[in-house]
Amino acid sequence: DECVASWLPNGPTAVLQFFALARLGAVYVPLNTGYRGTLLAHVIANSGARLMVAHGALLPRLEGFPTAQLERIVAIGDERPALPGVELLPSDVLRASAGPPRPPARPVAPWDTLMVIYTSGTTGPSKGVLSSHRHAETAALGFRNVGKGDRNLACLPMYHVGGVYALLWALLHKGSVVMAEGFSTREFWNIVRRHHVTTTGLLGSMVDFLLAQPLAPRERDHGLRSVLVAP
Repeated sequence: DECVASWLPNGPTAVLQFFALARLGAVYVPLNTGYRGTLLAHVIANSGARLMVAHGALLPRLEGFPTAQLERIVAIGDERPALPGVELLPSDVLRASAGPPRPPARPVAPWDTLMVIYTSGTTGPSKGVLSSHRHAETAALGFRNVGKGDRNLACLPMYHVGGVYALLWALLHKGSVVMAEGFSTREFWNIVRRHHVTTTGLLGSMVDFLLAQPLAPRERDHGLRSVLVAP
């Protein structure tokens, strides 16, 4: 039940960390890659995380700021800023194999916390919302716009609940996932065509951005058949 922070952009490392922590029974705590200053310090302290996996390019933001109870950071990349009191570990430690993975100290229960997703902080300091394994499963299974064989485009960040659910709802419905680095109005339809995407989830503003684009010659040349939009 130990909280482990993840300060990473969308990509293989973020996805593998999510599943590895879930298997171990630890708690996945993704941090907004836009965080800096007092908001970043607040979330790190509030999470209680002693270990973080972070992209090295983000770490200079921690220089001169309190790192609370953080003891170790696995740095993805070559950046090594000076962070007194925090041990920086190379990304190689994530690939070191000591044989088959050991089972958790106790079986992971459905009501155990799977992740903590922080709110946007528009009305005050961001608040950590706890989500259990059962809660995440129930929510992901409730999405009916994806089914067996579908390919879901995940273009929301993993620190947003929509990014995690985009991963879960495709796999729980026996589909597959394309994990994009982020949402790009210009590249959206190219990604949909290139990866044979059939379904995705978008925020309402993203739809507005797409509808505002001029008509293109291949406007209807794609396999996207359903979109879950919120709000």
